[in-house]
Amino acid sequence: MSRIAGNHARRNRTTRLCLALAMSLPVFDSYSRASAGDSWRIDGGPGLLVMPQYPGSRGERMLPLPMADVEYGPVFLNTANGLGLKLIEVGAWQVGTSVWFRRGRRPDQGAKISNLGTIGTAAEARVFSRYSLGPFVLGTTIAKDFGGSSGLTVELHADWRLECARRLKATLGLETSYGSGNTMQAWFGVTPAQAVASGLVQYSPGAGFEWAGPSASIEYSLTPRWNLGARLGYDVLVGQAADSPVIDRRTLPAAAIAAAYRFAP
Repeated sequence: MSRIAGNHARRNRTTRLCLALAMSLPVFDSYSRASAGDSWRIDGGPGLLVMPQYPGSRGERMLPLPMADVEYGPVFLNTANGLGLKLIEVGAWQVGTSVWFRRGRRPDQGAKISNLGTIGTAAEARVFSRYSLGPFVLGTTIAKDFGGSSGLTVELHADWRLECARRLKATLGLETSYGSGNTMQAWFGVTPAQAVASGLVQYSPGAGFEWAGPSASIEYSLTPRWNLGARLGYDVLVGQAADSPVIDRRTLPAAAIAAAYRFAP
């Protein structure tokens, strides 16, 4: 942020905006937060995640989420994206890959899905790309499930990063997800056999956008070692996913809070 006196009023307005967003903190920045001079870093601490039981669920689940974020050169391991490797870092452009998992869906999580069978938790391979334009970040993640739906998803996001104060940072974002035919059918479709078992109408969605919505996050450096953060997301099912007879609710609200301690360096 500029230190020129004429910008103080603008900075105060930005600070008030960030504080208004204090309901939400990144848990924590997904792929890399190390400075150019750091070859390794270890952050960790407790966290809590609240999210729908599954896309379209009426109920939420609360998950204790230990926050881990480890980097050694181009290799990283974190709670959000698993074990990965940054393949390209050229100026504002970053490309990498990681392996993690995608949670499944059980019949006992909702009345409408009680006779639709289980979608197993799947191993997932990801390729990501991010490009920074000053405070703006554009990103894409392509993920392939091995198991579960055996589908492919493409997630797009655009973020605006704000430095509200010396210790306070915030991010405003928009995100959306596009699912392959296998993904859409597994999560939102009803086969003829499932229709007979469940009483739902048969439904066969094709590839298309699953959801879209805004997000907001905030991070506060309590001490040189301790960071506090929170994040809110309010995605909404769209298109064929929103029309599915499987869903009880179109909104996908989610919230997370975390505290991280920098163990090293």
